[in-house]
Amino acid sequence: MNKKTIIIIGATSGIGRALFEKYAADGNRIAIHFMSNFHKPVRIMNRL
Repeated sequence: MNKKTIIIIGATSGIGRALFEKYAADGNRIAIHFMSNFHKPVRIMNRL
């Protein structure tokens, strides 16, 4: 599988979070967008 760089908007909950976890587990590079809660995406990224 070719590794990709993927941008996910809304990666801290719901479908966006599921996509983040799936693509990251496959070894892809993930860029996430968040508006105000800095700590939530950082916690998610640190779990991987």
